[in-house]
Amino acid sequence: MKLMYLLILLVTTTVPGSVLDFKWKLWKSRYAKSYLNGTEELLRRQIWNSNWKKVMHHNSRADNGKESYWLEMNQFADMTIEELEQNNELMPWDTEGVPVRIQDEVNESVPAEFDWREKDCVTEVKSQGKCGSCWAFAAVGTIESRLCAKSGQLFTLSEQQLVDCDSGNDGCSPGNRVQAFEYIKAQEGLMKDSDYPYKAMEGRCDFNKRRLVHVVISNIENVTASRIAKDIVTHGPTSSGFGLMKDFHLYKKGIYSNPDCSTAKKRHAIIITGYGPDFWTVKNSWGKTWGDDGYFHIKRGVNMCEIEKYVWSPYLQ
Repeated sequence: MKLMYLLILLVTTTVPGSVLDFKWKLWKSRYAKSYLNGTEELLRRQIWNSNWKKVMHHNSRADNGKESYWLEMNQFADMTIEELEQNNELMPWDTEGVPVRIQDEVNESVPAEFDWREKDCVTEVKSQGKCGSCWAFAAVGTIESRLCAKSGQLFTLSEQQLVDCDSGNDGCSPGNRVQAFEYIKAQEGLMKDSDYPYKAMEGRCDFNKRRLVHVVISNIENVTASRIAKDIVTHGPTSSGFGLMKDFHLYKKGIYSNPDCSTAKKRHAIIITGYGPDFWTVKNSWGKTWGDDGYFHIKRGVNMCEIEKYVWSPYLQ
């Protein structure tokens, strides 16, 4: 296997026309990619070539036990992580001034592994598109699942309502999920996605209280690392934010672990739906074709990428 990757790397460096042209055409077809002109396609091809080499090198290390996760040439393979930042899909995280209560640390027993997907309390993976609304998807997804955990009913609720109507945030600009929880608390719920569908752009607020799915939030808390698993088991999936490194947009499977990601300048909001003995199971908002059917695993218990530092949970009455 190692020899195969070394041969591929050699070919991609010396004879790109005979191998990468074919791979490039297959990739464009799979993801229905098209470009404005030849200049743009050449630029995308150069980025794609660079990512191809990165993926082949990384996966060779993973196959040999030197990495805990694998990468792939997914829908973002013709983009850099910096471009995703420019599209506002990544965000800084600032909770200064947000009124929250910090939980006391306690040692409580929990199952060795747990996942709310197995209890049918997690909606389908969604896609935020070219809108910096990960804060809205993290907030809405958490409410969807916690309402299901409490009532037994799973509703697909509206991120677009937050994008259009939440004055504490700014539409497709970087946002704050705690402010989103405060908006939902004030409105006492959200509309269904079918009544207020997602458009991946900010528009006029079209909130209709008569179509509200009733949600009563009693309080919002920053959950300390030792309480995250217990909080998830007891109340449902929760939201967090974590730092992203240059390879994360190419993630495919495995337990993500990058010691440098705690210094990342950009953060991305997500939903922790469960956990295993050494990982968190996380729902992303980049569509089902990304990662492990829209999910990823990240190392648990070491505050990897600061994911255990930025957990905020709403509690429902």
